[in-house]
Amino acid sequence: MPLKTTFVLLKPDAHDFSMRQGILDMILARGFRIKRSLEIPQATRPQVEAHLKDLKAKNFAAYLRNVAFLLSGPVLALELELPDGEDPVLAMRELAGPTDPANTTKGNIRRLSSDTIAAAVAEERAVRNLIHAADSGVAVKDETHIWFGASVTA
Repeated sequence: MPLKTTFVLLKPDAHDFSMRQGILDMILARGFRIKRSLEIPQATRPQVEAHLKDLKAKNFAAYLRNVAFLLSGPVLALELELPDGEDPVLAMRELAGPTDPANTTKGNIRRLSSDTIAAAVAEERAVRNLIHAADSGVAVKDETHIWFGASVTA
């Protein structure tokens, strides 16, 4: 039985604050294995727009802020496996924590960020919450294709 995978994108703020290794350590300590990784010094606008296509329909202003944010610096794309039979999408989203770092708990990756959604909205920018984690098997396939250029079996 093939291992199921999930997709994660470390955002520019994970690089700005030299947090990448700490985040990777948290991911590996949780039991994930890195199947593929790709350091992207500068994402392309088509990649970012494809990645954020669902947000565009929900909240166009947030979409524009997030496009600018993901284009502002390097990102790290990761395809991760979880070998113990757990749902890797759910396990990674639990590890990442809530979108708003203000609502995280000990052990969540986003707790490493001192940003909040309220601050981001007040400053008309994207929330700096370090990490994106795919929210479904369909998202894993789509996002893996966007960032690695090939779809995978989820």
